[in-house]
This record gives sequence, C-alpha cells and structure tokens, in this order.
Amino acid sequence: MATLTNRVLTVGGGRVVEFTATGSDDVCARPALYAQSGWRAEPGVVGYLVRRRVFFKSFNDGGVTRARYRPLFVRFGARATLSALRWSRWNGSQAYGHGLLRLRSCSTSCRTPLSRYYRARVRLAVPWECQTQVRYLKLTVRLVGPVPAGIRRRYGERFGCL
Repeated sequence: MATLTNRVLTVGGGRVVEFTATGSDDVCARPALYAQSGWRAEPGVVGYLVRRRVFFKSFNDGGVTRARYRPLFVRFGARATLSALRWSRWNGSQAYGHGLLRLRSCSTSCRTPLSRYYRARVRLAVPWECQTQVRYLKLTVRLVGPVPAGIRRRYGERFGCL
C-alpha cells in the first residue's frame, strides 16, 4: 500500500502537478517481510477534476440572452421562453431546474399575442468550451401537469457556441 501526495508547480509559465507515492501500512510496519520481493507501484492513470463555472446562452425569434450563470430566463424554440427558473443542480455534466414555460399563440408579428404558462422541468447538458467559458449546449424541457392538445410534453434543442 502507498500514500499518494501531490503538489502544484509552475514550469515555463504553466502549471504542473507532481505526484509522489510513499510506502505505508504493512510495508512500513513490517519491512522484513518484503526484503526479498520489495514492493512496487504499478503505472496507472491519474484523473483530475477542474472546477469551472458553466454558463448558458439562449436565443429565439424574440432575441438573444447573454451567457449567464444559473439564468432566471431562457429563450428557445420559435417563440417560447422559460422564466422564474430555479436550479437544484449546476456546474456538473448536467444542470437541473424548474420554472414556468410561456408559449405565445401567434407569430412575432402578432399585435396582441396570447400567452399561456405551464410548469416545466428543465435539464441542461453537454458542457463545452466556447471561446473563454464553458457553456451547456443542450436544453431539454418537460412539461409538468396537464398539457393541452397539440403541445408536446417534451422538447429538446441544441445551442451552439454563438
């Protein structure tokens, strides 16, 4: 058994992590048992996790929102918006939240559009490096409760790094 320690070094303007394996447990407590065969460390793969803030940028026929961290408002589809969003999970491989889905009943040229609101669950996925920030690129919306005829209960859309 070995204990793995690490330290971060700056080399040539970049950061490098150095790992050191130190014998522990039985090898150190009873070294005579290992005098003939010794102990060895097998080469392995070391994974790492970098914590970065993930943003989401949305758009539709009504306009564009700038990239936001835990947005309260999201545009998607031709005329749909999500508002009053509350997020229960963020910054992972997926984000989960809920809010109100607003659907406009006519095109953007309509003078007095009728809007209907529905409770919705939201999932964002596919975090991706976009310019200098990480953004979720996939949106999935699922309506909760009764759904009128002609409206799909689930909707998904992919956003690019625009």
